[in-house]
Amino acid sequence: MADSHENGAMSALEDALARRDEQALDRALAEIHPADVAAWFDAAIESSQRSLLELASDERLGDVFEYMDPDDWRRAVVLLPDARLARVVADMAKDDAADLLHELDDERARGVLELVEKPEQREIRNLYAFPPETAGGRMTMDVVAVLEDVTVREAIAQLRKQAPSDTETVYYAYVCDADERLVGVLSLRKLLGASDDQRVGEVMDRRVVSVAATTDQEEVARLIERYGFLAVPVVDDEERLLGIVTVDDAMKAVEQEATEDIFRKTGLSVADTEMLRSERIVNASLSQVLKLRMPWLLVVLVGGLLAGGVIGQFEDTLEAVAILAIFIPVIMDMGGNVGTQSSTIFVRGVILGHIDTSRRVGGYMLREAFTGLTIGALTGAGAGLVGWAWQGEMMIGVVVFISMTLTCGLASMIGYGVPWLMHKLGIDPAAASDPFITTIKDITGLLIYFSLATALLSHLM
Repeated sequence: MADSHENGAMSALEDALARRDEQALDRALAEIHPADVAAWFDAAIESSQRSLLELASDERLGDVFEYMDPDDWRRAVVLLPDARLARVVADMAKDDAADLLHELDDERARGVLELVEKPEQREIRNLYAFPPETAGGRMTMDVVAVLEDVTVREAIAQLRKQAPSDTETVYYAYVCDADERLVGVLSLRKLLGASDDQRVGEVMDRRVVSVAATTDQEEVARLIERYGFLAVPVVDDEERLLGIVTVDDAMKAVEQEATEDIFRKTGLSVADTEMLRSERIVNASLSQVLKLRMPWLLVVLVGGLLAGGVIGQFEDTLEAVAILAIFIPVIMDMGGNVGTQSSTIFVRGVILGHIDTSRRVGGYMLREAFTGLTIGALTGAGAGLVGWAWQGEMMIGVVVFISMTLTCGLASMIGYGVPWLMHKLGIDPAAASDPFITTIKDITGLLIYFSLATALLSHLM
């Protein structure tokens, strides 16, 4: 039934746009959640997008913009004049408005901000001053705060006054002293359960966890996950309360970082992180694409040539026992997969704070090496048995088994060691690790395989 209603409202929206009927469009938008309109905008053709931007009211458009992703923001802002964009920005949540302005070039962002009315402009400007990937850039300044020396009755009265329109979340009331320094936190449940005449300072929890405005957004997300918070307060250098980062904004940060990490893992990395966004990669010029992709692919090319050189050194062995060539891709691919898995585990562990790169690295690496050896032994046994049964020569199976076991064990150590070294050198391990892992693994794997085959050549012929 709900789907039927939603489909009907969406049809009404499209019909209103086709007829350019502003009143009908407003009625349709009132029936559809802004998140669904944002999803519709993402899939719509440019003419329909333009019609929505022209006909929707500033308030309705501001609601929709809050649920758009940065790619859709970039599509939308080029279709809006600065004056209209300023009105829409003023109707958005202030933290989302600041994020949108960060998607503009600096000159246009400043121009749009100047056109926003003063009360909203001040808040947006304060948030825009922080880099978007920090707690300050992610926070909302709409927060419930009470003084520690007021009574519970007075605090509830303040909460009733602030909650309806001025705050994003009222799950917590943050407590400040006379100098606006954060000194405690009070859950709504505890506040309502306290005696009216008690002072807030008597019932608040002083074990408040806060972050600095400059804290990286990933660290904020980790804190929210660790403590199960719905929001975490943001403070300045003097512990004065600036705002809060809510769990939904933290999850957006995690999604953004994960997307960037995925691009880096595939070698799509540049200093300007905005270029990591999929639309810009897809629509980039040939020179930009080459700049993005070639550096790390050149590393792989050099590695491939070196690996070819290793094979050339063992040409006599390969000619004497041609069957060895059949198992080269099997051993290389298995080692590559194990190395990539180890690298992914390391990078993910560092990002999520599960791996401390300052200690116990040797222990992590040894455990991963044991895992790689175990995987190599299990898969090598299967491949070795196939080789033995296929050729009727047990030593073929022995060479394949030992080679795969050692290659996987070494690949797992390389998969851990290379990103750790990159991390220590201040190089992004997600971006740089895979090409080097592939190169080192291929060369060492081939050396192991052909060295064993050469040593046992008399048994293979």
